[in-house]
Amino acid sequence: MDCPCCSLMPYEICCGPYHARQRAPSSPHALMRSRFSAFALKKAQYIHDTYVAEERESHDVASIEKSLEGRIWTRLEIANTFVESPTLGWVEFVAFCTVLGKEYALREKSAFRKDDEGWRYWSKRSVQG
Repeated sequence: MDCPCCSLMPYEICCGPYHARQRAPSSPHALMRSRFSAFALKKAQYIHDTYVAEERESHDVASIEKSLEGRIWTRLEIANTFVESPTLGWVEFVAFCTVLGKEYALREKSAFRKDDEGWRYWSKRSVQG
């Protein structure tokens, strides 16, 4: 199957190894793609585990699972990536999903932080446009 992150690569060599914990994403860009694929494939545990540690408590697996209900994540467009330092990066993207037959676009500029666990999703900032 093609990877849901829209890389045009097979899932088994793109985001699949991240989800299976065979390797860790090496950049904010790779983590963003793997998280989008996790949303598309409803892998709530992976989404939870890729938050920075201090945000995991407010994003428990059950609430993530509930938020995935009724949403079909269809495509990801990455507009820009920027690594500010060895431990801080940003990804600006548009993620598309369908809810009850209607398509929605989520535009974000998200921060990613690298710690002892690797790259993790830190926060988001809405992007106008």
